[in-house]
Amino acid sequence: MEEDEKRYVRKNTLTDSEARLFRANYEFMWKELGSSPYAVRYSNDKAYTVKNTPIQGEDNLPSYSILFSCYRENYTPTLKVVYKIVSFFNANFSPSISPWQFLNEDLAQNANVRYKGTSKYDSRFIGTYNCYYTSSNSASVAAGAILKIYLKDNVLKACLITGIHSDDDFQSKELRTCLEKEPLTKKDFDKFQSSRVSGNKRYYFFEGNAEVTASSVLIVFYNYEEDDARKLIFTLNTKRFPSSRKEPYHGGLAFVMTTSDNPFDTRFYPMGLINSKYEAYSIQDEQIAKLLKLRITGKDIRLTTTADDAWYKLALNKMK
Repeated sequence: MEEDEKRYVRKNTLTDSEARLFRANYEFMWKELGSSPYAVRYSNDKAYTVKNTPIQGEDNLPSYSILFSCYRENYTPTLKVVYKIVSFFNANFSPSISPWQFLNEDLAQNANVRYKGTSKYDSRFIGTYNCYYTSSNSASVAAGAILKIYLKDNVLKACLITGIHSDDDFQSKELRTCLEKEPLTKKDFDKFQSSRVSGNKRYYFFEGNAEVTASSVLIVFYNYEEDDARKLIFTLNTKRFPSSRKEPYHGGLAFVMTTSDNPFDTRFYPMGLINSKYEAYSIQDEQIAKLLKLRITGKDIRLTTTADDAWYKLALNKMK
């Protein structure tokens, strides 16, 4: 919560526009659930959605009196109340949203993509992954990243550190110790970043919520660097990882797209993952760069099962 509050460069107040959108989205949320604050927070019986599924995350909500006040036009919620409402929203809808979206976007206009019941908790994906992607400076040399997926408030969350360009940095004890914090916040990462030797290339810290379905993992990451708000959209195909398997996810191939509020080139590239439980490959390893080449048919770009299996096999080779 503390880190989200710091993203609003002002005191704990909302603008008139944000307060208006908050009420609209608040009403939309209860309408989509087919329920009410009374049924969820005050009644002794378990509350259910219109599709007869149990409503989740009621413990995240503020008191019943505050929930009732949120309907009033003359009531302006604090940011703390907003965060509680958004946490409850994310426990029942997917894809997950941020507090900023709840205050600045009309969710009713995107109702067709805000569906219930597809996102699920899957502990097999919880963990830390060594990631490799094509450097923007050279197609023949890979860059490194570290992905961490963890559980908080009944929601799978994730953080991603990118921009690692040497094996020494990739295996840095200080970086790995920083990643052991759970949750790892932007404040923690900034403290680590400031402790690095002056002149070293900056890393980039992204955070977001992970949506897990029967066939994919989708994470919309956000990075805030002063006035620049970057998004990194990460999608991992898991069809080659049957739900019958109980062991942790070993590794695979994802697609990544990066965008920014400020002008800079949008990038689209593959990112290979290997569970950090196994020995890491060198960033300079030639087979890493080879496996990161895009498969283009002339009509589209595809993440093939063959390419995905190649990363799975790399992980298994380090298990031996």
